[in-house]
Amino acid sequence: MPVRSAPLPALPAALAAVVLVVAACAPAGASWTFDPNIGLATGAPAASGGASAAPSAEASAAATAEASSSPAASGLLGGSPAPAGSGGAVIDLVAKDVAFDAQSLTAQANAPFQIQFDNQDTGVPHNVAIYGGSSPTNNLFRGAIVTGPGQMTYDVPALPPGTYTFQCDVHPTVMKGTIVVH
Repeated sequence: MPVRSAPLPALPAALAAVVLVVAACAPAGASWTFDPNIGLATGAPAASGGASAAPSAEASAAATAEASSSPAASGLLGGSPAPAGSGGAVIDLVAKDVAFDAQSLTAQANAPFQIQFDNQDTGVPHNVAIYGGSSPTNNLFRGAIVTGPGQMTYDVPALPPGTYTFQCDVHPTVMKGTIVVH
């Protein structure tokens, strides 16, 4: 007895049903996103996006891996790079449960300093950036992103006296504080 196949019009409907089931069962994406260009030193060239407006998953993963394996980050202030291994006073700052352990920091004016950053959030990227005033457009220092658990020593250039804002650029609404330089 010959085997009889299903009529061809049923095949596209069956394929569509399979695609819908697979799509419904696929895990949801991450509930947060981040810009892989954050973590580049201020004034550094941004990664080229090519013809696509959004970076590819490979580019995001590469940027995160590069940032988390970098030995130290330096920033620019007024166009001058921070001296490598600038030393100075050391400020300890911990990220845990998507929060900094301190919302107020102090540093000496006109002297470079270091931030010893400890990201204790497993699988979560964080960084430390310093802004003049309350505007996130006046970036004075931007440290590389560190995916936890991980540590990074940031060499921060000398800042003039004043009150500045520091934040995690990945979570700027919940991870922020002030740094008083005197």
